[in-house]
Amino acid sequence: MSITVLAIDDTKSITEVIRLFLESSGYIVKAETDARKGIEIAQQGGIDLVLLDIIMPDMDGYQVWDILKSDERTQEIPIVMLTAQAILMHTPKDFLYGLYGLVAKPFSRDQLLEVIGNAMKVTKRDSYHKLLAAAKKKQ
Repeated sequence: MSITVLAIDDTKSITEVIRLFLESSGYIVKAETDARKGIEIAQQGGIDLVLLDIIMPDMDGYQVWDILKSDERTQEIPIVMLTAQAILMHTPKDFLYGLYGLVAKPFSRDQLLEVIGNAMKVTKRDSYHKLLAAAKKKQ
């Protein structure tokens, strides 16, 4: 099964590096430098994970996260935030609990793959537990 990752980052060179790192490891990558267009891509479906920059013009990553998590079509998609280390230090702690991972820029291929791999493991485990809970309710 292929995993499709949507990278939303206003810096084209970052999305190109993400594409290079992930496609060489078998992922399918969709990349967008415009936050609103990235949201539209996620809403169309077929996205398994979103890599989302925090600092972007017009709409920041926090706003994108709010939109994705409040939309039934996208609320279950795991989100991994990408940003500068200094920004992470000022991110509200309660916001961090809703994320599947954080990647500080600059990042290595191995760091990116590890965070995405861990997020997908958690997603699969959560899906299994939801299915199990639903089956128990039917009994």
